[in-house]
Amino acid sequence: MEDGLREWDEARARGETPAPFVFRIYGAEKPPSTIWEVARQAQLSELLEPNLVFELGFFYNEVTGVGDRYVRYVEFAASEILPLLKSGSAEFYSEDGERLLPRFEANMDRLREYKDMTSGQLI
Repeated sequence: MEDGLREWDEARARGETPAPFVFRIYGAEKPPSTIWEVARQAQLSELLEPNLVFELGFFYNEVTGVGDRYVRYVEFAASEILPLLKSGSAEFYSEDGERLLPRFEANMDRLREYKDMTSGQLI
């Protein structure tokens, strides 16, 4: 993901108009949340200190939230970017070719946020 974003940024810095970078994970679309559900339903929390149970619940809530953000990013990329890739990169830019259209720029922002979250920069 970092390499793809960096290469995209470098191409833009050279004045090129590449299609938005799309990051895809094959297989499951978000991290597993079932571990927390199994622990909760099995009442394993009774064996742990209350503060630890709270911290584990918070952690798994964050993991689920990050996964949900990724799914929103992927759904947009799959429905709005991938179908246009074969049409050429002009579809993604303003008429003057200077700037990504706002919806594509916002999706790139979502990917950068996801990268920061999964690399520990925001969590």
